[in-house]
Amino acid sequence: MNKQKNFTSTIIVLIIIFLIGGIFVLQYWWIPKGEVLQEVIEPEEVIEDETDGWKVYRNEEYGFEIKYPESWRVARNIISFEPNLVFCPPDLIDPDPGLGCQLKIGATKLQYENGMIYLFSYDNDSKPNNPKYHYLGSVSGKYYHLYSEDNELTVNQMLSTFRFLE
Repeated sequence: MNKQKNFTSTIIVLIIIFLIGGIFVLQYWWIPKGEVLQEVIEPEEVIEDETDGWKVYRNEEYGFEIKYPESWRVARNIISFEPNLVFCPPDLIDPDPGLGCQLKIGATKLQYENGMIYLFSYDNDSKPNNPKYHYLGSVSGKYYHLYSEDNELTVNQMLSTFRFLE
């Protein structure tokens, strides 16, 4: 009877061990494993500075700076409001250094050739209702704008470089 009791106990222990082992085997091989999510770190995209190599126009009196293409010229705008600047593409630079940029010949009023980019300010915060006028911000009661009929790509690049000095 003792042998039978030991045999039964051994069988029960073995069954329990096989059941527990079977559960572990079932969990390991038969039940689908959750996917292990690994964070994929992609290399940072190097963004090329399209204004690298451009000249910097800095105006301490009005407290700002802006970059413009190296082959362009910046000149006083003889037609507009302070800080009255005009940026001229190379094909519109006037040979007269006092003038800076070409004026329209035969125009009924004094004006520059199309293609110039203008930087000017108003003393009030009225913003022209024209998408070609790009508001830059204000400082010391002056409201700055960048304007051009053409050269929208260059205007947008210049906009990205404009900053007020501290």
